[in-house]
Amino acid sequence: MKLFNTFGVVGVVSLMAVGCGGEYTPEEAAQSPEMGEATQAVESAFIAGGQTRDFSTWLFGVTPFYVRNMSATRSTRFNAYCGANNISILLAPNQVYPTSLNCAWPGARLYVQNQGLSPTLDQIYVETH
Repeated sequence: MKLFNTFGVVGVVSLMAVGCGGEYTPEEAAQSPEMGEATQAVESAFIAGGQTRDFSTWLFGVTPFYVRNMSATRSTRFNAYCGANNISILLAPNQVYPTSLNCAWPGARLYVQNQGLSPTLDQIYVETH
């Protein structure tokens, strides 16, 4: 029994001296590369005329994105919406339109709708950041 108590005391003292791991002090967390800032994954998609695509959004703040008209000869209108927040823009040929929408609530999705009439001639490219 005395041997068991000795090992028990030595084990507890060892754990106290070494620590259990997995814990960071605030200073260590600030310096650790794996504890960096949260980043939003970039999502992108080509959207044919008459189609709608949804994208992930930031939970806090606005979701930045841009829309590019892929046609060299045709203007194309797009709608972007997230709940009651929306925009509708007519893009000139090859125009890039950077913008953002406030979609800051749990489960929100950003929807971009290409209002072009031709699925092949009225393509737009959307990229979120």
